Amino acid sequence: MGKLLDVLKAISRKGAKEIVLTLKQRGELTYSEIESIISNPRTTSRRLDELSKLGIIKRKVLPDKYRSVSYSLTQKGEEVIKILTTVEKIEGKKESST
Repeated sequence: MGKLLDVLKAISRKGAKEIVLTLKQRGELTYSEIESIISNPRTTSRRLDELSKLGIIKRKVLPDKYRSVSYSLTQKGEEVIKILTTVEKIEGKKESST
């Protein structure tokens, strides 16, 4: 139960949901591409580190001369997307019933 709670806490933090959903939509992205979405280098670094440590995304150093880094969803990340989609459906039903 503790791991699920850690994942839910991480996803609720600023920028995390956007990162996960964008990776789902666009596939593998570089740090720069993700940072342009989040618009804050410090927040971007913290979220990527946290999501990586939880196994939601994977980090890969690219073999270019600048040693760029790319990120993509893991299988666990795909499962998190399913949870987010379910929560959004529930929230939509709540709003339409009030």
